[in-house]
Amino acid sequence: MKHSILSTLLILLFFNLNGQSLLNEGKLALADNDNEKAEAIFKQVYSNDSSDKQALYYLGYTLYISGKLNEAQSLIDKGLVEDSTNTKLLNLGIKISSKRDFYEKAMDYNIRWCQLDSGNAQAYSSLGNLAAKVKLPGLMMNAWEIALQNNPKDLDLRSRLADLYLELNMPEYADSVVSIGFFQDPDNRRLKKIKAKAAYDLKQYEVVIDVTNEFINEEILNLNMLQLNSFSLYNIGKYEEALPLIESLIENSKPIPALFYLKGVCLKETGQNAEAIKAFEQTIKHSYNDKIGSYYATLGKTYEENGEMNKAIASYKRATEFDTEDIIIYQLARTCDVYYKDKTPALNYYSMYAERFDTLENRAYHEFALQRISEIKENRFMEAKEISPNIID
Repeated sequence: MKHSILSTLLILLFFNLNGQSLLNEGKLALADNDNEKAEAIFKQVYSNDSSDKQALYYLGYTLYISGKLNEAQSLIDKGLVEDSTNTKLLNLGIKISSKRDFYEKAMDYNIRWCQLDSGNAQAYSSLGNLAAKVKLPGLMMNAWEIALQNNPKDLDLRSRLADLYLELNMPEYADSVVSIGFFQDPDNRRLKKIKAKAAYDLKQYEVVIDVTNEFINEEILNLNMLQLNSFSLYNIGKYEEALPLIESLIENSKPIPALFYLKGVCLKETGQNAEAIKAFEQTIKHSYNDKIGSYYATLGKTYEENGEMNKAIASYKRATEFDTEDIIIYQLARTCDVYYKDKTPALNYYSMYAERFDTLENRAYHEFALQRISEIKENRFMEAKEISPNIID
């Protein structure tokens, strides 16, 4: 009896050692990129002992990298039926399913992995990545937040989470996340860029300028940082400083109407009306959006301030073709009133304005329009009453 037991143990030991030897041989074949040989070896080991999860894993992995995804998936599913807590098999199942674009199945594997290993940052980071594939930003955020809690030193994950916060219009969260990252790496450029974007969304323009100054003085132009810097200067009224930066954006970008518009405003605010007019004309030339009416209105206002009343009226009229906002019609009425001796155009536009717009926001303009309508009509009445002494002649 003892002899029989000993013989059995020796046989098992032999097969175990033989199986381990073959596994090592298969791993060497994998390292040499000989996938065909590796597959044959792992199949042999697995056929000898179907309970060997190492053999199953390496066979599944070899099938996966060889592009035999259906076979690999079936094998992994079989292994997980037998050992549902095997995180290596779950991890491989995620990769196989993702490769097949079966993201829901991959997420199922991944959620099970997270449940089994809740302290594993990689598990939650992977779940967030899958959520991104199927456009579930809420799950992305939750998964990456847990991943970052599990591994707060992961600056790449910290940056991705902060970027996601910005996409979700949560700049205060983005700012908080990157601020913690600066304790680890104060000079991290990626974190600085996110900090600048978050500060801009929070209207902290001085902070934006301080952070982005480093980037705009570099030899290689960073248009995103240049834009944030110049727009921040513009927003706090530093038009003279913003102007050359906006001009640099124009030179290094495709024609963008808004950039020409900002250039025009900077020129206008620094007393360069003639150049501002050229910039506003360029704005209109390149416009194709719903703001073209407001661009014409601004051009009209600049012409008016420059004393070119005829061009101002023409611009205001063009503005009303695209935009019927009350202020544009009011400006057109007032400019016609000032420029033309014949008050008919002014009367028409004042009347249009008075009929269409009467709100608390524009009450002063509305009252002035009514006053001018009354005055123009009264003047016409008085003129009509005057009889020329030469009328009979």
